[in-house]
Amino acid sequence: MPDILDDVPEHLRPMELTNPGKDQPLAARTSEVESKREPSQRRGYLARELVQCTLPHRDPKADTYSRTDGNFRMIVESGLDARTLEKVGIPYGSIPRLVLLWLNTEAVRKQGKENEREIHFGNTLNDFLRSVGLSPTTGGGKRGDAARVRVQCEKLFAARFTFARIEGDDLSGSTNSMKMDVAKQVYTWWDYRNPDQGSFWESYIVLDEDFHRALVANPVPFDIDHLRALKRSPLAIDLYSWLTYRLFRLGNDYRGVTISYSDLKKQFGSEYSRDDNFKAALKEALERVSDVFSAIRYELAPHGLIVAPVSAKDLPVQPERKIVSAVPGKAAVQIESPVAHHVFQNLTISAKDWKRIAKLAENLGKDAHQLFPLWKAWVFDEKVQVANPAAHFIQFLKRHDSSRKF
Repeated sequence: MPDILDDVPEHLRPMELTNPGKDQPLAARTSEVESKREPSQRRGYLARELVQCTLPHRDPKADTYSRTDGNFRMIVESGLDARTLEKVGIPYGSIPRLVLLWLNTEAVRKQGKENEREIHFGNTLNDFLRSVGLSPTTGGGKRGDAARVRVQCEKLFAARFTFARIEGDDLSGSTNSMKMDVAKQVYTWWDYRNPDQGSFWESYIVLDEDFHRALVANPVPFDIDHLRALKRSPLAIDLYSWLTYRLFRLGNDYRGVTISYSDLKKQFGSEYSRDDNFKAALKEALERVSDVFSAIRYELAPHGLIVAPVSAKDLPVQPERKIVSAVPGKAAVQIESPVAHHVFQNLTISAKDWKRIAKLAENLGKDAHQLFPLWKAWVFDEKVQVANPAAHFIQFLKRHDSSRKF
């Protein structure tokens, strides 16, 4: 699938920050068994498009839902109930987010293997609940995890997604879009009255080919335990995913990133009619995020949310390493995978170079602060390896045209 995600440039500015969140490590909030897992067992993935634009937090009570971020737009359309031929509605809340995280992770792990689009749920409903991080002990009522999973999976697996990048306007512009169903086939043999009851056949889903390609094309790594710890707050899940992704790309740049409240509300809070209600929900969700991601440093300033960079060693997920033997007959060594190296490459520009670059940009009639995140996005999207960030950014400034990325 073509890469159609276009991040919106944001202003970067110097700052001094403290961490207003609770500085409590995840290990102190998880069981002894979970804290001793191997890092690879905690690694999960989610497509960049699903990080940038998210599902609704509450039932939109509509058959079509859309979320827009800059030039990128995600549209979700309701599917039909095979029995009644009625629309089942749009998936919403924490459960479809956790299911998508699990599906995406399984798709990445099975990539290149036989039947890679066939994802197995397990032999019982409770097996599946445990797989996605939900509890089999919440009871069989309407608010129990089993009942809610049934409803939300029916909505999610029947849905059709559209990922689109829109340039220009109705008179002069272009649209690059891809429509795809989530599932090509779904087979479930679960007994909702006896969720531990097994079957002769194991339940599974066959992902739609285009949707599978979207999931594995540009997956963002996450700590599964962190996201599952936030499962009671879809807003906290969205903020954690998006902020972690932004911090991956920010690297050690000392200027950090600032996002206005209006932009945050467009992306995460369109369901809130009042600004003060959204800000209160944002504050609570960020406190939840800092509970599991203790290294994050942010400030709710009058003009917006300010987030400081985080060193690579403090990110929730470290670069993947592959065991390879560089020389036949020699011992195998660990090396960083090309993707991980690219994600974590240092794009920092010194204060001295920045002063010179800002002056050059001013002479060119351009805004260095505005173009800097766009340059980093371009480097990331095109997988460009940068030896000298200052020199490379200067060339970007000279050649940049607002009608194209470079």
